[in-house]
Amino acid sequence: METLISLMINVFLYTFRRSLVGLTAVSVGLFLISVLIIYTIEAFGGIAEFQRLFELMPDSILALFHAQGGFGTTPTSYIAGDYRHPIYLITGFSFGIAFASGAISREIERGTILMYLASPIERWQYVLAKIGVLVIGTAIIAFSIWLGSFVGAELYGLPKGEIDNMLLVFAQINMWSLMLAFGGITLLISAYSSDGGLTIAWAAGISIVMYFVDFLSLIWSVAEPLGPLSLFHYFDPVGIARDAVFPWFEFLILMGVSALSMLLALYVFQKRDISN
Repeated sequence: METLISLMINVFLYTFRRSLVGLTAVSVGLFLISVLIIYTIEAFGGIAEFQRLFELMPDSILALFHAQGGFGTTPTSYIAGDYRHPIYLITGFSFGIAFASGAISREIERGTILMYLASPIERWQYVLAKIGVLVIGTAIIAFSIWLGSFVGAELYGLPKGEIDNMLLVFAQINMWSLMLAFGGITLLISAYSSDGGLTIAWAAGISIVMYFVDFLSLIWSVAEPLGPLSLFHYFDPVGIARDAVFPWFEFLILMGVSALSMLLALYVFQKRDISN
C-alpha cells in the first residue's frame, strides 16, 4: 500500500514540476494584470466618475460583467467586476484546459501512458495524481489574481476601509471553482480521447458555447431560461461584492460539476482500452 501511495505521489510531483513553467507564466501574468487594474481607477477619474460612465453603458456591455444590477459604488465592486474580463477567463482557462487535455489523451497519443502503467500504479491512482495537480494549479492561479489585487491596492494607496479583501477572496474562490469545473469536463473528454489536440478543441468549444449562452440569456429574454445551463451563469464576482455574501449555491453547483466530471473520468479511464 505504501508503495502505491509513493508511486502516486511521485506521479503528482513529476507532473507538477512539468507544469511549473506554464503555471508560473499564467500566475505571474494575471498577478501583474490585477496590479495594473487598480491603477485604471484613476484613469476613469475615480469610482464616482466610473459610476457615471457605468450608467451610460449599454445592456450588452453590462451583461459581459453580470452587472445589470449595478457595479456598486466601492473599489471592491470595481475590482471584482474586472474578474469577469475575458483576459482573466481566457488566461485562467488556458492552464486548466491544456493541463487536463495533456493529463490523459496527450499521454496516450505520445505512448508515454504505457510507461506510467507499466509500473505497479493503478489507473485510478494515476488519474487522482493528475487531479491533484489540477486542483492545486488552479488554486494557485486564483490566489495570484487575488494577491495582485491586494498588492495593487497597497501600492496605489487605497484607503483600507474602501476595499474588502475578504469579498475579493470569495470572488476568487468562485473563479477557482469555475476553472476546476471546466478542468474536470476537459479531463472527462481527455479520458475518452486519444488525441490531445482534439480534446483541447472540444473543451474550448464547450467553454465558448457556454459563454455565449450565458451572455445571450442576459440580453435576450427568449434565451433567459438557458442561462442556468451555462457554467458562467454561476460566476458572479460583481454580485458577490455588491451583496457582500459568499456564493454558496454557485460554489456548490460548480464543485458538483467538477466532482461528477472527475469521477466519470476515473471510471472511463479505468474501463477503456489503451493497448494500441
